[in-house]
Amino acid sequence: MVLTENGFKRPTYDDLLSAQINRAKQLWGEDIDISEQSVLGKYIRINVYDLAQCYELLEDIYYARFPNSARGQNLDRLCTFAGVTRDPATAAKIKVRFHGNTGAIIPAAFQVSGSDLKFYADQDYAIGVDGTTIACLNCEETGTAGNLSVGTELTIVNPSADIEDVELLEITAYGQDKETDTALRLRFNQSVAGSGSATIDALRGAISRVPLVDGVSIIENDTEGVVSGRPAHSFECYVLAPESQDQLVGEAIFNKKPLGIKSVGAVEVQVLDEGNKSHTVRFSRTIKKDIRLKAKVLTNQYFESDGTSQIKDNLMEYINNLANGESVYVSSLYGYIHEVHGVVNVQSLAISDDGMEYASGNIPIEDYEIARICGDHIEIEVVT
Repeated sequence: MVLTENGFKRPTYDDLLSAQINRAKQLWGEDIDISEQSVLGKYIRINVYDLAQCYELLEDIYYARFPNSARGQNLDRLCTFAGVTRDPATAAKIKVRFHGNTGAIIPAAFQVSGSDLKFYADQDYAIGVDGTTIACLNCEETGTAGNLSVGTELTIVNPSADIEDVELLEITAYGQDKETDTALRLRFNQSVAGSGSATIDALRGAISRVPLVDGVSIIENDTEGVVSGRPAHSFECYVLAPESQDQLVGEAIFNKKPLGIKSVGAVEVQVLDEGNKSHTVRFSRTIKKDIRLKAKVLTNQYFESDGTSQIKDNLMEYINNLANGESVYVSSLYGYIHEVHGVVNVQSLAISDDGMEYASGNIPIEDYEIARICGDHIEIEVVT
């Protein structure tokens, strides 16, 4: 039986082959030729291979029923029961300065390129009397690829006689890749744990169900006095989400917060109750701490051509799935590097939270902070 009290136990290829051989001997005698070169032996092995494939498919179907083991679309379908959906990939937005003739119009959808990516203007802009104008551009592609580094050179895709050049000022909104299975499972569990009301788990679960929320931390002051700037009997929610979701976050807090307990924070939202009366809900934004990493890795002949990219992907998978207040421990990073085939030794590894001072020590993260990293901030030196 493959279904046991301990769950699904899939028979291996060797288990199936041994069972088929024993069955053949029972039917035709112990001296039957079932070697790999015999006709019967080849037939048995062909049948066993197909049967092993079927059991693997059955195992996938079995584990697709559970949130902690489901993957891809199967996990998406289960998340509807917890009221959460996978966050889609978002595009980066940048702020640039155009130089050109006074009065020249930069039309909506005007394109510039940088790092093999195209960005387009979100509306019409007119160059001022000083010969410049500030414009906001959206990346054509979603994901972290559009998160340009400071100093990236931009070029105009369709040159105009009235527009001289363009320069990158800053990234106003970082692009994000589609939410990973690991991050989605975390939000699923938080949502289920917070199915009640008037508790920290309920608040965390309600906020986690808001689309594009990437992190939630809640600090309460249940004393009679002021603690860390928070008044008595109050709580503060630290939320990592785009500003466009502020109203939904405020409504989620209002629907789950305890009656008569004050919410505090820098962001203020007005929420209407069922009687159409307005209430003020406050929360704070989670501070994103950008992590940078440098590593020197010794490899052998089995290190693949895209091994460096694999290392970066593994490190980003770990750090970008940390929750609010979870510190970055250097010792945990070594394992994600050694997962890549061909890595012999990590000769040096240093991390930084300011891009200036790198050290081999851990980076502590406060409750109101969250650690994040992008591929451009990971430097891997490969030696053989």
